[in-house]
Amino acid sequence: MICAAMGKQKIIAKNEEDSSTREKYISWSEEATKYMLEWYIDIRKDKPATFRFKKQHHLQCADALNARFALGATQNQVDRHYRSCKEKWGWVRRAMSNSGNGFDTTLCKFTLSESEKENLSKTAINYLTRPIRFYNLLEELFIDQSQADGSLAADQTTVNVPDDSDDNDGIKEIEGYNFNADTDEDVDSDNIVRHSPKTDLDGKPSSKKRKCEKSNSKKSAKSKVSTTDVAASIVMLAGSLSKPPPPPPIPVQSVVPADPYANLWKRINDLTITSKDKLMIVAHLSKPDQDVLRSYLNCSPDSMLHEWVISFFEQVGGSSTAF
Repeated sequence: MICAAMGKQKIIAKNEEDSSTREKYISWSEEATKYMLEWYIDIRKDKPATFRFKKQHHLQCADALNARFALGATQNQVDRHYRSCKEKWGWVRRAMSNSGNGFDTTLCKFTLSESEKENLSKTAINYLTRPIRFYNLLEELFIDQSQADGSLAADQTTVNVPDDSDDNDGIKEIEGYNFNADTDEDVDSDNIVRHSPKTDLDGKPSSKKRKCEKSNSKKSAKSKVSTTDVAASIVMLAGSLSKPPPPPPIPVQSVVPADPYANLWKRINDLTITSKDKLMIVAHLSKPDQDVLRSYLNCSPDSMLHEWVISFFEQVGGSSTAF
């Protein structure tokens, strides 16, 4: 009797613990989803390709969403919505890689081939063949990550949207799956690891055994940093350091414009008069109102210049005996 009572109490305590960790479903509006994607894009700016969102980032995003939309979202709910958006981008990336599919860049939707439809669930087909909301934001957020480590999974079970539902009514996520939310701060949110029913691509129960999740996490952790990329960065840095510094810029000497009256000044300088008389003549001819006379004497013969010099000194009250 005592053992049975203790066993019953343990079962009740375990059920209460499971129910406390299970959170309510929330319905994500288009405005909230767009705000969340833009928030993550702003955080990823200027970050390296190996950057991954952690638990604290989802908590900060939840605070921002609650402050703006009063969603009452928790860190786990934001984390799951982020993963579901990345899961959908995995569908898009897989459809893009198939040359038999057509893509309308205006409406952002696919025309899937029959062979592609056979490998996808009805949920994925409905999502890809209708206009994909926030396509540009999804591409900007996940394109670098998918190229960096290929961690996007083409799994159709993360977002359990009913097959006959309309995607234009907002994204309502079924959050019944238990994500590893109680792990350390270094949990990588870009690697989708969950405890969900074993299903194949069509959403049907699968009899195949799933590989150990621990080994998958190790592989993804090893693929985060590529030794080839590190070696290439070291070679590039060494090459930049070995290059000689660029030569200093050559100073450009300004060209002094030629003096149109240089010939006149030379002829005055050759006159057999004192330096004081030469400066007096030059000062007089350099006045703005003597422009016509200056141009005339510049073209006149030496005899005319001599006569003008004698006349000039007679007018100023002096005399020159040089001529």
